[in-house]
Amino acid sequence: MTDFRGTILSIPQPSMAGSVHRINARDATDDELMLVHAKDLIHGLDALKTDEDCEDFCRDKEILWLCPESANAARLAAGGTIDLVKANVEGRVGNSFAIVRPPGHHAFGKTPQGYCLYNNVAVAAKYAVERLHLNKVAVVDFDYHAGNGTHYALRGDPRFHFTSFHAYHHGAFWPWNDEFDFCTDYDNTVMFPLNGPMNSESDFVSAFHHLVIPILKEWKPELILVSAGFDSGYFDIMLEEGQGIKAHGFVTNQSVLDTSRTGPLLRPLWSVVVFESYIGLDSVYN
Repeated sequence: MTDFRGTILSIPQPSMAGSVHRINARDATDDELMLVHAKDLIHGLDALKTDEDCEDFCRDKEILWLCPESANAARLAAGGTIDLVKANVEGRVGNSFAIVRPPGHHAFGKTPQGYCLYNNVAVAAKYAVERLHLNKVAVVDFDYHAGNGTHYALRGDPRFHFTSFHAYHHGAFWPWNDEFDFCTDYDNTVMFPLNGPMNSESDFVSAFHHLVIPILKEWKPELILVSAGFDSGYFDIMLEEGQGIKAHGFVTNQSVLDTSRTGPLLRPLWSVVVFESYIGLDSVYN
């Protein structure tokens, strides 16, 4: 929570208090998590009570470190994302941001990986169609890394549309899978593999304006979920070959989505942004 202290403490300020509605996170239930995840995974994570348990669990997983509190934090992240989506669909909030940890877009149905335990966005998207009875939910992922878990959870399902911007480097970047190249076998998926470093903000904004928005306007989603990964930011301390997006570039892309409200429901089409990866606040602040 230390990393988000400035964000959270800024909310009650007089300039924002009248326009910001805070929704506290709660634990996702087993039934909600099982919209995407296997029961064995959920019970296995809940059973991790010691550091030794966590070490044994992570031993054969890819890029995963846990502590005994991780499973509960992941339930809160998924439950909070669900409740934010519910508030959005019911018209109680407009554009919204789920400040949650751990992230989720690398988590598979049966296997956590890449710092992710439960796939917050995929669970919330499934909840929106299964429990809130929406017909079309779009997911836009602009994290530096491919949203592989979300892709596998939603691919081939006509109720969802998935767009991913991610580093690819002609297949030489994690997760080293040509399924995240331009070509895809799934009609509901659009991939934007980035084959070089330091693509500019203009590149990203242009792609949003000329490709993403026309696709979404034609498809007419009833809800847009955004997997927001700020590790694509300029000066990210962990990525020597990062991208060239600065804070106002992220804001511009999001505002483009926010002004593309063409949903078929009798309400504005707002977007729900869900926090994914970031490696240091400098990548956003700079």
